[in-house]
Amino acid sequence: MRAQEASLLRISTTTKKPPLDLKEIRIEQRGDIAIHDISYASPKGGRVPAYLVVPKGGGPFAAVIWGHWYWANSAMRNRKQFLDEAVALAQPV
Repeated sequence: MRAQEASLLRISTTTKKPPLDLKEIRIEQRGDIAIHDISYASPKGGRVPAYLVVPKGGGPFAAVIWGHWYWANSAMRNRKQFLDEAVALAQPV
C-alpha cells in the first residue's frame, strides 16, 4: 500500500460521521426498474426523503444524483421533479 493510500485509510477510519439511518418506505416496480422510496437522517436533524432508482441486475451500476429546486416559492420544489429522467437513465442499453 502506498503512503498516500494509507493516510486516506487512516482518515476514513478515524473520521466520525453520524449514521445514515437509511429507511425504506416502499418499492415501486416500473418494468425492470425498481424505485425505492427512502429517507435518511440529516446531519442537521430530521429526515431527508429521496428516491433510489435501480435497474434489474447485479451491477455494478453508475450513479447519478439529481437535486431538485429548493426555493420555497418554486413550482419545481418537488422530489419527483427528475424521477422520470432517473428511470429513463436506468433503462438497459
